[in-house]
Amino acid sequence: MLLTVDRRDRLDQHIAKIAADGEFTHVVRRLGCLRGVSTLTGFALAEEIGDWHRFTGSSIGAYLGLVPTEYSSSAPWSQGSITKAGNTHVRRLPVEATVVHRTRRLSRAG
Repeated sequence: MLLTVDRRDRLDQHIAKIAADGEFTHVVRRLGCLRGVSTLTGFALAEEIGDWHRFTGSSIGAYLGLVPTEYSSSAPWSQGSITKAGNTHVRRLPVEATVVHRTRRLSRAG
C-alpha cells in the first residue's frame, strides 16, 4: 500500500510541476480560483477541454452534459435529469470539486 501512495504522490508532484510551467499554466491558475478546484482538477479540465474560447457560459454546461433533458413535445414543457452527454471524465471533475468544497465547508461549520 505504501508503494501505491508513494507512486500517487510522485505523480501528483509531476503533474503539479507541469501545470506550474506549461501550456495550460494560465488556465490552471484561473480555475484554481474556483472553490474546490485544485491544481490537479484544473490541469485535467484545461487539458481535456483545450480551447476554452470556443465556449460561452451556457454552452460549456451542454458540452459537459450538465444541462437538463427537455421534454417539449408534450403540452406542459418540462425538464428531466441531466443529459450526461459528452466526456464523462470532464463532467465528473466539477462535480467532484463541488463535493470537496461542500465537505470542507460542512466540516468547518460542525
